[in-house]
Amino acid sequence: MPLEEYRKKRDFQRTPEPAGSESGAGMSFVVQKHAATNLHYDLRLEWDGVLKSWAVPRGPSLNPDVKRLAVEVEDHPIEYGGFEGVIPRGEYGEGTVLIWDRGSWQSEKPDPAAGLKKGHIVFHLTGLKLSGSWDLVRMIGVKGGEGGRNWLLIKRPDDSARSSGAEITELAPDSVASGRNLAQVAKEESKDEALRRRAARSDAPPLPESAGKIPGDRAEPEIPRLEPELPTLVEQAPEGADWMHEIKYDGYRILAILSKGRVRMISRRGHDWAEVFPTVAASLARLPVDQALLDGEIVARNPDGGIRFQDLQHARHDGGKAALEYYIFDLLHLNGFNTRNLALVDRKRLLGTLLEAVRESEPALHFSEGIRGDGPAVFRAACRAGLEGIVAKRSASIYSSGRTKDWLKLKCREEREFVVGGFTNLLNSQHKIGALLLGYFDNGRLVYSGRVGTGFSEEDRSALFDRLIPAQTELSPFAETSGADQAAGDVWTIPQLVVQVRFSEWTDDGRLREPVFLGVRDDKSAETVGRELPITAERGDSPFVRILPRTKRNSEDNDPAVIEDVRFTHASRMMFPREQLTKRDLAEYYLRIAGGIIPEIRRRPLVLLRCPHGREGECFFQKHADSSIPDFVPTALLPEGGEEKTGLMAEDIRHILGLVQAGTLEFHTWGCLVDDPQRPDRIVFDLDPDPALDARVTIETALDLRRELEDAGLVPFVRTSGGKGLHVVVPIVPALGWEEVKAFARLIAQRLVRGDPQRRTVAMAKQDRGGKVFLDYFRNIRGASSIASYSLRAREGAPVAAPLLWDEVRPGLVFNGFSIAETVARWGNIGDPWKALPEMRRNPPPAARDKAAE
Repeated sequence: MPLEEYRKKRDFQRTPEPAGSESGAGMSFVVQKHAATNLHYDLRLEWDGVLKSWAVPRGPSLNPDVKRLAVEVEDHPIEYGGFEGVIPRGEYGEGTVLIWDRGSWQSEKPDPAAGLKKGHIVFHLTGLKLSGSWDLVRMIGVKGGEGGRNWLLIKRPDDSARSSGAEITELAPDSVASGRNLAQVAKEESKDEALRRRAARSDAPPLPESAGKIPGDRAEPEIPRLEPELPTLVEQAPEGADWMHEIKYDGYRILAILSKGRVRMISRRGHDWAEVFPTVAASLARLPVDQALLDGEIVARNPDGGIRFQDLQHARHDGGKAALEYYIFDLLHLNGFNTRNLALVDRKRLLGTLLEAVRESEPALHFSEGIRGDGPAVFRAACRAGLEGIVAKRSASIYSSGRTKDWLKLKCREEREFVVGGFTNLLNSQHKIGALLLGYFDNGRLVYSGRVGTGFSEEDRSALFDRLIPAQTELSPFAETSGADQAAGDVWTIPQLVVQVRFSEWTDDGRLREPVFLGVRDDKSAETVGRELPITAERGDSPFVRILPRTKRNSEDNDPAVIEDVRFTHASRMMFPREQLTKRDLAEYYLRIAGGIIPEIRRRPLVLLRCPHGREGECFFQKHADSSIPDFVPTALLPEGGEEKTGLMAEDIRHILGLVQAGTLEFHTWGCLVDDPQRPDRIVFDLDPDPALDARVTIETALDLRRELEDAGLVPFVRTSGGKGLHVVVPIVPALGWEEVKAFARLIAQRLVRGDPQRRTVAMAKQDRGGKVFLDYFRNIRGASSIASYSLRAREGAPVAAPLLWDEVRPGLVFNGFSIAETVARWGNIGDPWKALPEMRRNPPPAARDKAAE
């Protein structure tokens, strides 16, 4: 039996490790960091119902020149991949375990079993920290150890390899499941028992034992208000065992908040609909939990068993005959713990156990379990069954608010939301609509897409007339319509009502063919409705790019792409040749990290480092608009040298992508807003060390600077520069002029130098900085700029200027160590460390300002 050795070594009455079963047909992998007698990393590959396991003493390395010993150990159960906790003293493997990385793996050889027997496995990893191709090679002779258990783990040279810099185990030491380090996991080991105690309620059956175990949990006393995760529309279902596929339900998206018997059912627009769906709310109140946050879809099932959106509308407004049901597909919080950073498969396991307890007693609640792997076949089956479509979700993904590429949706028929911009009267009736005039928003413009006149009941026509009459307006809300579209008797309305429409296809001129009205979407805001185009990525292309037709796939000149409606030329041009990063790759990165970089640069004058032919070509700084910048990128008039000049800005992701198309590799910002360029709203300190200086000196200087600023009543933030040092950024109320802010920054910098003159300096001349950290406060003059958080740097390795938590400023931090992949993974794990920065603006204390002005 594969697990016999594993079970023989453990007493499951004492250890929290799972006894497990020999089952499963997936291709998951996990790397667990294990602080046993000696710290090591356990690589585990899902294989024939178990986890094949190797102990890697020094951990995986992304450097192909580094060969790491990997000692084959006993097979572990599949359930062990979700284990994060403490193995008690005296038990086999005693010590703390965290989930360092996880994802899916795939053999790169046709017969992996033969490779295992032969002693050479070639495989591909898709994880949050590890990716690309790898070798496991069994050592022979004496070096092979007893039983030939000694192997070598070697990274193959590819795009994900790193031949220099700090090891990935140093750059990203913490859990991908919970964000905790080993000490935090050890400290919180007793929470499982507390969780199970809280789960039991006197008026409901206790939560099953298996549901009380949350691997990698994090305390969260209050349930947060969240935006739901939204899927991206695509044309092809993903293949592979690392995807789970669920039915796409035709209903209302609802986040259900359960807290001590009270139930709230939050719609997409933030309204509590518990009173709208009282029977479902009552069922939710009887779940055996004190606290929970559930994500799902309210649907209406008619007497013949079908689910239709129209029936849901009738059930909502007049009771109808359809039964209301809640299909629950995610669990985001459970009894005081955040579960969103668990992998989807772990959240599903907890949710399934929870709902199993009420499966018979609460028929209005359903578990949307999902099917693992074989996406195309699942999609075809859904369409044959007459369903709306499917949603594909990455099995290893955490839960992220907003639209993501970890969730993908496929529709069997064209069905969208549209905004109503007008209507016509029904012939021979002055109090019923005949047709609705439809559109969608594109960069603030309402684009006309046609009219729908079928699918209405008589009650629908009257009800819509009554809703739209108060919204009449004299001017058309549409950006434009053709003469053929205009008709006598059209009534224009304020674009605020959203409706659901099914149609056969889009015409070449952007109109709907054969549209049919399905119902009103009171759960959707008009401003969120755009023309949602599916991604049609070819194999090997980025899933974030819509590829236009082209004939010469390998020719740069014939490789255009449209990304978020920005037309890219030379999308395959290597902007970082050594790192094999194309212009398309840079666009993909900024799309993934848009939630971080947009708040950082919005409303600020920009200075760009442009390298139109890539990092190894000619590069130059640019701060004024000219014909090389796309005309849709906004500008601002800025006083400069006694006159006004046109400065550059970027307000949204489309503007950022337009600047990437123009060859921008670095985004630098002024320390002020364009609304008030004479008064800064930030103080920036650039800690620039001598290259030979130990990094610890820069780290100590940053921590001392933090204390000085906090003593002055300010709230400092820190980031890597992506180069040699660190930036400390202080948000302030824009009440002082540049000279005052510079003087205050000089005062603080000089104070730090006096505390350690042997290792710190404010001297600008390079010959005076040898062996010291230069505290550069000269960024605080009008027109000076500093690198924006999340911007790439035009340097070897394509590092990112990464915002940090202050807890991360410690020995081992590498100032240019955050790559694109690591930054995106980190964003998914911890979000934006600078999220609170806009709310932390403070004034320097009066005494300090007076001193600075002397």
